[in-house]
This record gives sequence, C-alpha cells and structure tokens, in this order.
Amino acid sequence: MHGSIDPCGPEPGWADPPVITRSDFETYEDKHRRLWALLRASYLSKTLLFLGFSFADANIEILQRLARRHGTAARDRHITVLKKPDGSYPDDLRRHTLKVRDLEMSGVRVHEVSEYEDLPLLLTELVRRTRPPRLFVSGSETGDTYGRQCEEMARALADRVDWEICSLGGHAGWGTTRELARIRRAEGTYDPSRLVFHSRRKEGPPPVEMDERIGTSVFDDLEREPLVRSLLDESRAVLVLGGGTRTAEEIAWATEFGLGVVPLGASGGTAHEYWEQHRADPPDLGGRQTDRATWDRLGADVDVAARAAAQLLAQAMYAPEARIIS
Repeated sequence: MHGSIDPCGPEPGWADPPVITRSDFETYEDKHRRLWALLRASYLSKTLLFLGFSFADANIEILQRLARRHGTAARDRHITVLKKPDGSYPDDLRRHTLKVRDLEMSGVRVHEVSEYEDLPLLLTELVRRTRPPRLFVSGSETGDTYGRQCEEMARALADRVDWEICSLGGHAGWGTTRELARIRRAEGTYDPSRLVFHSRRKEGPPPVEMDERIGTSVFDDLEREPLVRSLLDESRAVLVLGGGTRTAEEIAWATEFGLGVVPLGASGGTAHEYWEQHRADPPDLGGRQTDRATWDRLGADVDVAARAAAQLLAQAMYAPEARIIS
C-alpha cells in the first residue's frame, strides 16, 4: 500500500509505486477492494504495531472511525510508538497530547519514548517476546550437592510443560532435564520434543553422562560458539546453575542478545558470581523490573532458591503468570 523498494534490480527503484496523494488514499477502497477488505478486517480483529507512522493517512482515519463505530476502541487493540516533544515549544507538546488522546480513544495505545534511540531496545524486547518459549540451561557441576540443586530446579519447573528446555547436554542441562522427564512421565505430561539436547560438531560418541533415553537429541554441524549463539538467538531466557569460564562466556553472549539471565545463586560457581554482582541492582527481566527480594532468594537454601528462580524465569519468558510447584 505504501510502496516497496526493489533491492535486487540493477538500479534502486519501486517494486510497487507508493500511494502519494490524498485522492489516491480516498479512492483506494474502490480501486483495491480485496486488499482494502483484508486491511479493514485485520484492523478490526488483529493487533497492529505502528512504527514511524504519522496517522495522517486518509485510510487510517477511516479505520479509526470504524473502530469507534464497532466498539473496538475500548480494547486498546493496537499499539504505536511516538516520540514525545521535549517541551521547547508548548504548542508542539499540546498537539502531541491531543493526538495521543485521540489515538487512545480510537483503540490505539500509545507508548511514548524520549529519543528515537530508544527504539532498538524496544524492538529487541519485541523480537525476544515473539520467540518460541525456549529456555536455555547453562552451567556445570560445582560441588557435592549439585545433583540436588538440579533436582530442585526441575521440580520448580515441572509444570511449565509449554516451555522447551534446551541445552548442550552438560551437567546442568542433563541433570535438570533428566529429573524433569522423570516427573513428567509420572504425571503423564512427558513430551520428548520439549526436552532437547544439542551436540556440537565433535568426533566420537555422545557425552557419557547422557546414559538414559529421554528427550530429543540433535546433532548439529557447528562448533560450540556458533551453536550456542544460534540457540540463544532463538531463546527467551537462560537458567544458570554453577559453571565456570565457559558458562561466563554463555552469560555474556546471552546478555549481548538481550536475553533474561536467571542464576541459581545457591549453586555456586559462575551462577553465584553473577547473582552477587547484581544484588544491588538486579537486571530487568521480560521487559519488567526485577523484584529485589525475589532476586535475593536466589542465594538462599536450594529449595527456596529454586522457587525464586522459577518465578523470575516466568517473568523472563514473558509467561502470563508465575505458577510454581513445591
């Protein structure tokens, strides 16, 4: 509708010419009846995100009137991002306030930003929110009680049957996933496609600790770093139990991708170090501020810490509610 550039031609040009005049907008409904019907149906039934949009187009004004007429305005169905004037010119601020009020009355919820530089972070959060509900488990054994820590973590996550739990099959991933499989088999909720182990390119047999047939094993033709990066890029959050230097690398890569990282501080190692470093100012998770009291409990007794970790993971995974079992 608003034109499309053809990047593959010998010279830059229009793949489809844009609508550029008011008469083009006003006659669009008659000239393009099928696309107009699709646009109208989408506007009335789906959620649209408007970015870099002035809302001055005649067709959008018509859609807003339709929204008011059909009662969809009260549902805050659509979303837009607008830069708020800095206040240097009172008239600009007044016009902005009236525009926001009009949009929200017509069913478009307005998210205001101070600078256009805020948009990349917002879009990163949006992309992360649309990823499949995949949790990456990172870490390695750090002490005699490590097995119990994995078991407690599995118990706290057992009811999250809609999440995919993935790992490279190391101590943290294997120990937690094996206990998850045991619990879910007993409860009749076991789904092997939700418990995934990835193996990097490596000669020889699989890791010896994977001595049971559970979940799904994927043998990837990638070295460790590109494999972990690709998995993190398609995940929503990271759970860290114990760990050393390699776990610290994976936390750095996860942070680079904008993932929420939840360390079980009680498990020691890198998880404890990361938890301790952020006690004064816990990182935001799932686009929301992290409760400091819950973050503090990550370093408590392992059963308490596991429940706190499950609660924060629900937030980091954008889950609608945090359901935790004992």
